[in-house]
Amino acid sequence: MLRWLREDSSARKQPDIRNVIEGLQEFYKDCILPLEEHYKFSDFHSPPLDPADFSANPMILLVGQYSTGAVIPGNALVVDPDRQFRKLSRFGNAFLNRFQCSQTQNDVLNSITIVDTPGILSGEKQRLDRGYDFVGVLEWFAERADRIILLFDAHKLDISDEFRRSIEALKGHDDKIRIVLNKSDMVDHQQLMRVYGALMWSLGKVLQTPEVTRVYIGSFWDKPLQHDHNRKLFEDEAKDLFKDLQCLPEMLP
Repeated sequence: MLRWLREDSSARKQPDIRNVIEGLQEFYKDCILPLEEHYKFSDFHSPPLDPADFSANPMILLVGQYSTGAVIPGNALVVDPDRQFRKLSRFGNAFLNRFQCSQTQNDVLNSITIVDTPGILSGEKQRLDRGYDFVGVLEWFAERADRIILLFDAHKLDISDEFRRSIEALKGHDDKIRIVLNKSDMVDHQQLMRVYGALMWSLGKVLQTPEVTRVYIGSFWDKPLQHDHNRKLFEDEAKDLFKDLQCLPEMLP
């Protein structure tokens, strides 16, 4: 197979490549896609890539519990060839009716795409049927996202069954995951230490990774701080998180 790949690629006239993304796109179309089609790769893993999958901005996926976090409807998004969401049509109308794209004039959004997932249900609410494969959609986005941010509230650390299934769906993407302990100003500094310890203990049972996952502690909303003792800590943690996200656009040519 490798010999065929070398011979086939060397015999073909080399295109005029202007940047790395175009080069990868050409290599995929000429060398990888024929292999995927021959071995029916899409039948057991994922559909072929579109040009939009190569040119899309880095994607940040936000996952959290309920209430922690220009509109284009989902049915229009999945038929737009310039966007990387065409493969989501397989999840059906129940999902597409809830899938939307919001556009706004912001310089940050020129470099990244932020995907906000629905709030994870807890208690009796998680027994309600969403009408589509929520975990399947989450897996689809996790595979394509460049960062996955798990959001926890300092006063609401319980990991429901649906939240556990959602986190388990992110396995294999541990290097992308960042943890945010939000609304940490709602507890004092002594309680915050206990909350942090409880969060790490709970995550250790679900993530099961050999390395400690980075946790950013802060209050990521526009309300005044209830406990001001940890203001400097929150500001430093926010800078570290934003610095981590700012590295993503640098991966583009």
